[in-house]
Amino acid sequence: MSVFDVIVVGSLNTDLSVFTDTLPGPGETVLGDKLVIGFGGKGANQSVAARLLGGRVALVGKTGCDDFGYRFRTNLDKFGVNTDAIFETKDTTTGAAFITIESSGGENRIIVIPSANLLLSVEDINGLDKKGFFSSRVLLCQFEISPSTTLHSLQVAKHNGLITVLNPAPPPRKDGTKEETEYYRLLPKILEATDYCCPNETEAMQLVRCLPKSDVNAAEYGHEIELDGVAKKYLRCLSWLAEQGVRYPVVTLGSNGLIALIATSILPPRIPNDVKIIEHPDLNYPAKTIIHVHAPTVSKVTDTTGAGDSLVGSLAYFIACQPELGFIEHLRRAVWIASQSVRKVGTQSSYPKRDELPACLFEPRPFVWPLE
Repeated sequence: MSVFDVIVVGSLNTDLSVFTDTLPGPGETVLGDKLVIGFGGKGANQSVAARLLGGRVALVGKTGCDDFGYRFRTNLDKFGVNTDAIFETKDTTTGAAFITIESSGGENRIIVIPSANLLLSVEDINGLDKKGFFSSRVLLCQFEISPSTTLHSLQVAKHNGLITVLNPAPPPRKDGTKEETEYYRLLPKILEATDYCCPNETEAMQLVRCLPKSDVNAAEYGHEIELDGVAKKYLRCLSWLAEQGVRYPVVTLGSNGLIALIATSILPPRIPNDVKIIEHPDLNYPAKTIIHVHAPTVSKVTDTTGAGDSLVGSLAYFIACQPELGFIEHLRRAVWIASQSVRKVGTQSSYPKRDELPACLFEPRPFVWPLE
């Protein structure tokens, strides 16, 4: 029996969030409404999201030997996330993120300073593996730590028989930062070790641009023909990810839900009303189907920060803890949970707890969206 349901190898950042009526332009100074100090980082966020649903979750990461690091452990302990594999370093500080949020619509802009996150090493992962730490069902990674450590974690997980989930954010770039460039170089190997890949719209298009062998040309990037309200360029990204070896390619679309490429054989006899099959004439996979999982309408959006992490963490939970539901139900339930997180301020503080959610979310029968 696995010790954990989900192991997350990723980042821990102290979030410094500023709310303002107007987002500043270049060289512009505006007044903010309030400052909120919280806990974030994609690794930490996704581990908390999965834990709040009831999963047994461990986070592997690194902090500085500072007050922010101490507070982070205390916060994760409060949620019940296992922190045995969070290392400390005296060489730098705990990671931080500076977030500017538009008060009226909840849109955000984020600058991340990785610091200690980048010092989590291959040696750290090997030490955990020798201790038998990777006893889990699912391993979840992102791109906010060292590229070589992310790749090695995925490979160790595959060797140990885990299902691997990747949220490739921030996306790799050929001419970006040192880490972005290294992720660009390692991307083929990373995707080969990935079962589920879940970029958002921006990340999806950056991924497609990464490999020279991609047959997506510049004209298609600007091609905005839509099928079921989804730009064709995002649909092409799904098949590109499949070409790289990803078994379950997904592109998240914010308030528009997500799209995914699935085996036609696993389509249920009755398709839920919030799921649409997209007929794509250029799809080169006759045994696969593109689906569009729509998101529920939320009347009042307060803060969209961390909603993507809520979705990915929730998806990892359902894959690990309720495999019998199947891929489409995993996606539908993760989308619905993420849509609820935008009602509250903050990242981890906005994620719903299991007892705050409809019980039918965790039942084996198809989930029926409750009325708002």
